[in-house]
Amino acid sequence: MPNGRKARAAGRPTDELESQLEDAFGAPLVSTSANRAGDPPPRQLRGIEPSLLDALDGWIEGDTGALAAPTEIREARSGAVLRGA
Repeated sequence: MPNGRKARAAGRPTDELESQLEDAFGAPLVSTSANRAGDPPPRQLRGIEPSLLDALDGWIEGDTGALAAPTEIREARSGAVLRGA
């Protein structure tokens, strides 16, 4: 795992389309960040580094909503916050 972490974490979808896809698939979707560690998160598709887009199997272009920052991520077993909101 990146940064030597050996933990699993999950985020809850806030986007209706993402929720519908997870419901249809029957399991959580696996995704990565749209930025490299330490870089600011992009707010639009055109803000994603082209080499990252080339490495993806696919993406959903849509609104980032009213969120001012990326969502919180917690470690699955302990509940420890890995990335704050």
